[in-house]
Amino acid sequence: ELTSETEQGARRRVRTLGKAQRDGETTTQITGAIQDVTDQHRDRRLKEVQSGFFEHIATGGGIDAVLDDIARFTEEELSGARVAILRREGDRLYPVAGPSLSEDHVAALDDTKVGPEAGPCGTAVHRAQREGPEAIQEDDRRKPVREVAEREGFRSCSTKAIEGSDETVLG
Repeated sequence: ELTSETEQGARRRVRTLGKAQRDGETTTQITGAIQDVTDQHRDRRLKEVQSGFFEHIATGGGIDAVLDDIARFTEEELSGARVAILRREGDRLYPVAGPSLSEDHVAALDDTKVGPEAGPCGTAVHRAQREGPEAIQEDDRRKPVREVAEREGFRSCSTKAIEGSDETVLG
């Protein structure tokens, strides 16, 4: 199995089976098949991640380890995406997961204010909804993280509030 990319840029997981015909050291022909197993691979990975959640909980690993697993799985599934998860504490947000973000980027997200014009993360939490995607260069709410985001090649950002079962916004 290997990961392949379509002409449209979508990542697909494929299984290959083939036989090479050789003339000495030279491969002259390959006969075989390629099967798209993206859905089966995703299902298998989701079960692995879910099992990891339960293991973290059972061993006292804590919610931060679970959130890091969720961020990593999401990045795997969304080609090219980088994920940060911020936890709400009162009127502030603090990063708890950001597996592909630099230390500078995580630091820029630390102690984010929650409010109607507090940046995309703080605004999404304040409104309990999704914000974006917006171009980083065009959205003035992104000024606190713009420099580090541009340096790391970010072009846009989308943010979604995370709600608990009682509809309280957690992050």
